[in-house]
Amino acid sequence: MSADSQRFGSSGSAEGSGIRFPIGLKLSIIVSLILAVSLSLITFLVASLVGADVRLTAENNNWTMNHWSAISAENTLTTYKDNSLFLIRSMDLVSREGTRLDLEALTARFFRLNPDLFCIAFIGEDGHGGMVLNEHYSSGADSPASARLRSSFSQWLENNSLDLEWAGGGRTAVLNAGTELGFPCLVMLFPLLYEQGFSFSGAAAVFFSPSALEENLYLSGIYGTDHETFILNSRTDILVEPKTAFAGTNNFGFLQEALANNSTAMQTVFTDSGGNDFYCAYELLPGMNTIVVTQIISSLMDKRVESAVQRIIIIGVLVLAISVLFMAFYSRTISRPLKELTSGVSAIKDGNYEPPLVVKTRDEIGVLTDSFIAMGRGLANFERFTNKQVVALAQKEKISRAGEKRTITICFTMIRNFKDLSQGMDSQHVVTIVNRFLSGLVPCVSRTGGLVDKYLTQSGIVVMCLWGAAEQSGSPASDAFNCIRSVLMMRNALRVMNLERLSGGEPGVLIKMGCGINTGPAIVGQMGSEERMEYTAIGDTVNTAARLEEPNEAFNTDILISENTWRLVGKYIICDKMPALKVKGKSRNLDVYSVINLKNYYGPSTMDEVRQLWQM
Repeated sequence: MSADSQRFGSSGSAEGSGIRFPIGLKLSIIVSLILAVSLSLITFLVASLVGADVRLTAENNNWTMNHWSAISAENTLTTYKDNSLFLIRSMDLVSREGTRLDLEALTARFFRLNPDLFCIAFIGEDGHGGMVLNEHYSSGADSPASARLRSSFSQWLENNSLDLEWAGGGRTAVLNAGTELGFPCLVMLFPLLYEQGFSFSGAAAVFFSPSALEENLYLSGIYGTDHETFILNSRTDILVEPKTAFAGTNNFGFLQEALANNSTAMQTVFTDSGGNDFYCAYELLPGMNTIVVTQIISSLMDKRVESAVQRIIIIGVLVLAISVLFMAFYSRTISRPLKELTSGVSAIKDGNYEPPLVVKTRDEIGVLTDSFIAMGRGLANFERFTNKQVVALAQKEKISRAGEKRTITICFTMIRNFKDLSQGMDSQHVVTIVNRFLSGLVPCVSRTGGLVDKYLTQSGIVVMCLWGAAEQSGSPASDAFNCIRSVLMMRNALRVMNLERLSGGEPGVLIKMGCGINTGPAIVGQMGSEERMEYTAIGDTVNTAARLEEPNEAFNTDILISENTWRLVGKYIICDKMPALKVKGKSRNLDVYSVINLKNYYGPSTMDEVRQLWQM
């Protein structure tokens, strides 16, 4: 088998063709690798940019939330302070000038408008002072609850007298009184000065609920659940904190450094005692010694980055999967036509020059398929004008381009009565008869391993056939025997043809054949010019075989073999020895034999019976 045959196999498919890497597979792999590398690079770049953008956005949101929380807290505390100053002035005015004013009604109305305030107290440097309670929490001025509250607030003021003195010195502070009072409560201490319209100087204390400030912290959380906001005083005591705070968030050591540097606002990265990194935004409320801190833990930002990167990776994988599926589908539009072309190549190598190929696309493969179909049709037409057997053997590399000497058997077969047969026939009818004759003869040669060398027309229609030339059956004797088998098959095929002509009422005489067979050495090979070559045999053995065909007319025989051939196959056949022939160029007469049949084979057993075959 040739290298090409091994490469493509008999099926022509990629699975059985020896193709290790089909084009469709290579195309899918290459494009998938390009997409994978591209998407990986894009994912890496986008992840880096997204990571930086997420962090920057989180820091900006943290800063914005802190600023708005500080503004909201400042507005709330300023409102409490200003409203409390109004009530204290009114109380001072009543006590100092005896102004006719319903202080009880004013107080009730004041607390209705400021429900988050528990109590307002003031103490002057001269000991002058006063306290009013929100009756909503005390259940009446004379109730036991009111007395307990008044006592609790008074006790707290007494315990924190130093803070009151500090506030009386002109500074405002907010403290957490909840631990001492037993309920959530903040206290704002601020100075009372002559410049503010008072008849005395001293300090005021406003006890209030932290709920309004907590609302501000809740509203700040709408920017992101990963952020948390605290309100502290200058001592870094927590005044208000989120309901759920991160672990370690009560460690605000960075505030000491910020306060020492008189920083009013800043943003920094802080590591708490638990090893957690925080992005902290800090703003000092002016004139209140109160600080608003908003922070986001770094690990949560990292989770945001990871989540964003995961989404990008998932999208990239989906894009890659869709692209691979698309390329797999697209590659089939390339690989399937190529597989069909491969099958067409195998079919042509097997002798089918018109394989079932269909042009399905209008691209280069479609053009190639169309050209391939046209080429196959051209080869099919060309094969009729060439020796198909020689072409097949050449494809299998069984024909040597150089001449070589071999012992072969040559047979010349012709229509003996061609002149009588063609007399009175038109040319078209003659060609039809000749083609039928050759159509019955050629298969007999092929089935016995012979080679139809050429058709000759010098004295009618002559066919030159060879055994043991291009292909050998094992020995010159077996080649000669196969030749005898072939011509006996020709005899039967021609007899059937004659019977069909007679039964069909076709006019004309019977077709008779004559064969001359000789065995001996000859030179075989490809002979001719570069423009046209043919495989043939030359030598004395060939000439002798050609001359052995002619005496069939005189002997009234159909198959004559030389003595050389008889020596090889005589014991297998029934034959009659004919008179020796004088052959030109030979020093002695040539013994010839007429073949009757194979021994122990159905058919004629005498020469008379053979002659009767041609007298139907």
